[in-house]
Amino acid sequence: MPTPSKKPTRSSGCTPSAAVEVYLAGLPVEQRVALERIRAVIRAAVPAAEECILYRMPAYRLDGTALIGFRAAAKHCALHPMSGSTLATLADQIRDYDTSPGTLRFLPGAAPPAALVRKIIKTRIAECARPPAKPKKPTLKKGKAIKGGARKQETKQRPSVGKTQRQHSGTLAGRGKQSG
Repeated sequence: MPTPSKKPTRSSGCTPSAAVEVYLAGLPVEQRVALERIRAVIRAAVPAAEECILYRMPAYRLDGTALIGFRAAAKHCALHPMSGSTLATLADQIRDYDTSPGTLRFLPGAAPPAALVRKIIKTRIAECARPPAKPKKPTLKKGKAIKGGARKQETKQRPSVGKTQRQHSGTLAGRGKQSG
């Protein structure tokens, strides 16, 4: 019988919580302890969220929307609020952490405090509750607007080639093969 993978796949047959348990069990102790604390904070902050595996990491969905996830890397752990704008909104409060859009990285021994994790979750929930912004109608300088706001592409049509021209050129139409 094969040993369970560190990162379970959809075909692992695990329930979502069991899949997260398998993921955490495969980690080094220091990373596992840090991520179990993060997991406990998330579960307490959003008890209605569904625990699952998304993008090969433990994550939480609320009303079908990906809310937040966490993972371990070779030398750090990371918290992923599943949005590029959540961390930008909290930039002044996360300046002590290594970040990129959608990722807050931390060393296992220096996990973010529970209050900060709750604030990230609260900000992400507020983002999910807002209606999506209406896309701006594109302005066109050249060309004509067509349904859906896209620019009408003008294509050059090749002049039609009569049968006699094809026979003289020595190729079959559209096939690029020599006739004969």
